[in-house]
Amino acid sequence: MPSSPLRIAVLECDTPQPRCNERYGGYGGLFKELLLAGTEAYAKETGQPKPTLDVSKYDVVNEEHYPKLDDIDAILITGSSTSPSTSLRHQN
Repeated sequence: MPSSPLRIAVLECDTPQPRCNERYGGYGGLFKELLLAGTEAYAKETGQPKPTLDVSKYDVVNEEHYPKLDDIDAILITGSSTSPSTSLRHQN
């Protein structure tokens, strides 16, 4: 019996650099590709079936659109250019 996909919501808190944004369609697309590559590596390394993922993205800055918590299993929050750790680097 196949397992249900892991439902991951990517909350996009910024826009990546132009080339990255054009290639992946935002951080949601970038992280989806990275997560899917991780499932491939996991399956290859362990000999287990590749986990299935259902990755959705939400623009929480411009659209203020959020997932319903009952519809997801995990949340990945992208950083932003105004996050505290980034702001500290710009002040030094």
